[in-house]
Amino acid sequence: MTDYLYDFPNSTFAGADPIAASLIAQVPILPVLFLASVYFIITISGSLGQALKRGYVDLAMWSLFGMITVDLIALLMTLGDGIISSITLGICFGLTILNAFWFFVTFGRFEQQ
Repeated sequence: MTDYLYDFPNSTFAGADPIAASLIAQVPILPVLFLASVYFIITISGSLGQALKRGYVDLAMWSLFGMITVDLIALLMTLGDGIISSITLGICFGLTILNAFWFFVTFGRFEQQ
């Protein structure tokens, strides 16, 4: 019999929630990496799309849009048992407030006349 480095999740009685909780118990940084990848994918792809279409990039807008999306996903992740901690959720909301401040400080700066 082969010895494994980790225990396989027991998925006989429940759906994906216990599997995700046991996976996150073994790899605690996984939800943070997932949220960071969602943020960077939205911010970079939106910025590149705007740069190709308009010729300029409003990075503050795309950063705020990415953080709002991350907040919504993080709120959904709090519904499961132990998927995301309240500290991570608070950090996400704090970064969104900072991005909103950055957006409103630079509002109208990138508009073409």
